[in-house]
Amino acid sequence: MATLQDTLANALKNKTVIQNHMRQHQKCWEAPPELDSNASSHTIQVFVRVRPLLQRDIDSGAFSLVMVQPPRTVHFTHPTNRRTGGCFATKTYDADGVFDEETTNDTVYERLQLQGMVKQALSEPGHEFCVMAYGQTGTGKTYTTTAIEERLTAEVFSLMPDESTPKLSLTAFEIRGGKPYDLLSEPSHNPAQITSANGSSTYPGLGKHSFSTQEDLVTLLAKAKELRMTRSTVKNDTNSRSHCIVTLYVEHAAGGGPDIIIVDLAERPRKSQVRHDQSTATTNWPALGEIDIIEGVNDQSPNHSTLHTTSGCTMSASNMVQTGSLATTDCYWQVNGNSGCGVAVNKPNNYGAAFNANGGGWYATERTAHAINLWFWPRNDATVPNDVKNGASSVNTANWGTPYANFVDNTCNFQTHFGDENLIINLTLYHVNQDPADFKNAYWDIASLRVYQ
Repeated sequence: MATLQDTLANALKNKTVIQNHMRQHQKCWEAPPELDSNASSHTIQVFVRVRPLLQRDIDSGAFSLVMVQPPRTVHFTHPTNRRTGGCFATKTYDADGVFDEETTNDTVYERLQLQGMVKQALSEPGHEFCVMAYGQTGTGKTYTTTAIEERLTAEVFSLMPDESTPKLSLTAFEIRGGKPYDLLSEPSHNPAQITSANGSSTYPGLGKHSFSTQEDLVTLLAKAKELRMTRSTVKNDTNSRSHCIVTLYVEHAAGGGPDIIIVDLAERPRKSQVRHDQSTATTNWPALGEIDIIEGVNDQSPNHSTLHTTSGCTMSASNMVQTGSLATTDCYWQVNGNSGCGVAVNKPNNYGAAFNANGGGWYATERTAHAINLWFWPRNDATVPNDVKNGASSVNTANWGTPYANFVDNTCNFQTHFGDENLIINLTLYHVNQDPADFKNAYWDIASLRVYQ
């Protein structure tokens, strides 16, 4: 039986005959089918792009067996058997669009109508789209997807709606040997998981990385590509040897509850045998979570900000961009004595007697769909943002610096573990009947409390 090499050698030997056959076939082409005006609304669209011959292909005498009939048809000539001197035939395929060897990357981007999809994703919560390149090694998948990425990274920012700025983040992983690996983890290539349920997929262990500028996005993509596994092949010296999946998340402002809470405390309770906390919790506790902003017993320092949830919510320091220290990782209220997953504040005078002696300070909490961030500024801190210090009518957390706590949803689904929260300011006294006068300093002195939506 003839091998693939025999077939290729026979095609080159019969180059003139085959090309003549292709020209005769072209004379029989039927009128191209009309473009479907509703194609852009279809769930899946398929486009075919023909890679031009490279110089080394031309030097070896290679020629194309593919002919493109715009706007939707491609004709492929192939051997009907592999015996030397075998026959050739041409088959015709229709797609949503076809691109010949002369088509530019800009034309591909425009025909795919990706600009409109980017606009929808930036302005319409819940809108999703996917671009997938499929083909044999050396067919130009990376060349096309790289050009699409470059246009997308620019238009994500040029098309951003003026009335609102969504939060942007990115994940990138490769699949090789049937297993996923995080390309942006520290260290790189940490194993991840892929789980599917109810028609959607989740990726436990996969890090999500926030960005706010085009430069940051380009840097993340470049890092992921650099770490992707490649290997030299006949077609390409640095051929991709894995499947790469990059996902861009557009998080629109959440509604139905406070986004930001700022409390200006002049003094917190003093006295042993006093437990006090400021937190948010739902009426359906613990099913819909609790966020402890300030929590402690007596004068024990430092303050720990903590999440308490049902099972399946954990935190990992490698995913959290913060200045504080992650003390506990499992947020489940039924383990570790309901200690939750907590972060210790790293700034001075954040709790206890030192907090009161310094005149208190500001605690701020921001909750979004995918993150819970907390900041603290002592009373005499020169870095207190003006909008916080002066009680502005609106605030911009982007100017507040790195939070001391950055709880993220990489390994905790915030949509299912947290609901609409109520703000709770609590003070619990123990053994008051033994010395009630000694509790005269067990009170909160709240200069202001502001909620921003």
